[in-house]
Amino acid sequence: MPRITHVKRAQVRYPTVKVLDNDGNPVKVQVMRKDGVTPKLTRPKHGRPGRPIYMTRTVADRTADPLPPYQCDASPCKYQGTEGGRAILPGMAYKHITPRSGPYGGRQRNRHEECPNWQPWEYSGSLSARIGQVQHEAADLLDPSSWTEQSDAESARDEVAALVQELLDEKQGNLDNMPDGLRDASELNDQVDALEQWHSDVEGADLPDFPDTEEEDCGDCDGEGTVDCGTCDASGEDGAGDPCEDCDGEGTVDCANCEGTGTVEPEEPDQDAVAGWAQEAADAIQSAVDEVPL
Repeated sequence: MPRITHVKRAQVRYPTVKVLDNDGNPVKVQVMRKDGVTPKLTRPKHGRPGRPIYMTRTVADRTADPLPPYQCDASPCKYQGTEGGRAILPGMAYKHITPRSGPYGGRQRNRHEECPNWQPWEYSGSLSARIGQVQHEAADLLDPSSWTEQSDAESARDEVAALVQELLDEKQGNLDNMPDGLRDASELNDQVDALEQWHSDVEGADLPDFPDTEEEDCGDCDGEGTVDCGTCDASGEDGAGDPCEDCDGEGTVDCANCEGTGTVEPEEPDQDAVAGWAQEAADAIQSAVDEVPL
């Protein structure tokens, strides 16, 4: 990852101009290595030694109009929607990176100090960065706390597989666009094969069976199967002293809720069992996401 430079307070920016000597020529200074003593040289070429590297000295032209402030590239930006918007105004703390995009460096990217740091896929299109993006987005989809049925886990698995498929399509498109003479020898072939295997592994991640409901003691009769007769108040006799017809003089009748069995089957499985199943299902998908065959 490029080094993040933190700046406590942004300054007003001005265009730079070359520093000139008394004869009107640009002032150049020799570029030294980190030790401050050894000159930095160009690479030796065709048997010739490297040559010293010089840099033209510049200075801010404070007589010119100020440059626009840096813009925060975070999405979303903490200050988006405020009066200053994405602008990093003078006095604000900010940070910046300069991802290398070629032999001469790259473009500086800036964010407010309060905004998140850059993720690798935000400044690099490398395969490892894109895989990291897929895994990061998959983690957001694999939250089992809201899964209450089998289809919830299956839908999450399908969404994660779709992320892998998107990356696979991207690399397959790059391969298809290559000239025939280069395509066979390209490392993209191995990458596409590996991504196809990864997609197959995620799409086929083996999910545990959703827990079945289990019989439990009836709450109305405490598992006994009978309750007090309401006609005779459990006495077993009617008002005339004869055996109660509803309970045949027993004083108890079959529980209406469980029909005398003492047990009932709930409409939904135990919540602890569902939570355990959901976590196990999420772990199975996550395992396939983590094991990239590259």
